[in-house]
Amino acid sequence: MSIEASGRPREIAPGIHLLGICHVYQNDVRFPFVNGKPIHLHLSNYVIKGTEKTVLVDTGEPAGWQIVSEQLDQILGNRKLDYLFSTHPEFLHSANLARIMQKYPECTLVGDIRDYDMYFPGLTDRFAPIPLRSVLDLGGGYEFVILEAPIKDLPSTTWGYEKKNKVLFSADAFQFAHVHASIPGLDWTEFHTEQECSMTTEELPGGVGQVKDNAAFIFRAALYWLRYIDPQPLFDRVEALFKEFPPRIICPAHGHVIMNPHDIVPIIEAEMESISGTSGTSKDRPLTEADTKAAAGHGAQQG
Repeated sequence: MSIEASGRPREIAPGIHLLGICHVYQNDVRFPFVNGKPIHLHLSNYVIKGTEKTVLVDTGEPAGWQIVSEQLDQILGNRKLDYLFSTHPEFLHSANLARIMQKYPECTLVGDIRDYDMYFPGLTDRFAPIPLRSVLDLGGGYEFVILEAPIKDLPSTTWGYEKKNKVLFSADAFQFAHVHASIPGLDWTEFHTEQECSMTTEELPGGVGQVKDNAAFIFRAALYWLRYIDPQPLFDRVEALFKEFPPRIICPAHGHVIMNPHDIVPIIEAEMESISGTSGTSKDRPLTEADTKAAAGHGAQQG
């Protein structure tokens, strides 16, 4: 595995910045080559800069820490980081927590902080449990709301919503990888477009078709439980949340920033449905090679 960080940091809305890296998987057991090409998987962090306070969404993992640290320097300059909001205590989302706390001595971890004391017992005095639906006033009209996640991979997974720009931070939901652009009639299979890692969904050379091509296999590996359930109740909860907190932009932890949710979310939900229990039970649906590799990767992660 190697790391790609081109085009970041990048301001995606006034006061909201994309940070992070892409993992480039060279035929990994969880993410094998697609048509002989390596998979790029985003590991994104986001900074919200109000006039008075700042928030970092997720920490990233140690392999990308030096890059993320430099990106934070570029975005914050002389400003301090006030809040860290970790969507859930999974390695890719919280492993740099101690480094963040060391870099920013006044920073406080906020949100659903259950279990974090087991991973970072020496930092509990800087943890502030905040109930769901709590609002952090960042100044200048920027308000960050902590929400229960309708789609979660851990019990404590939470989402965030910035009210001024209507930006939803969706953790592992609405995720997809990118391999290479897939434009009908053009052969892009030999190229990874310059700056593609930092592009939004509206900028992808392959358009919405590129999202569809690169979504389902990620869900097989990351949301393995989908194959055992009917996802429609999850979609219903997402729709209800969208009515209350309508997203103009969706910022997933893994995947391009979604600037056109009305186009992209149905595609991703359809791909989730395609690998779910409603597409055939484990009894009547034979295991595919992708299923076997996903199971192997899941076991390796648990071990």
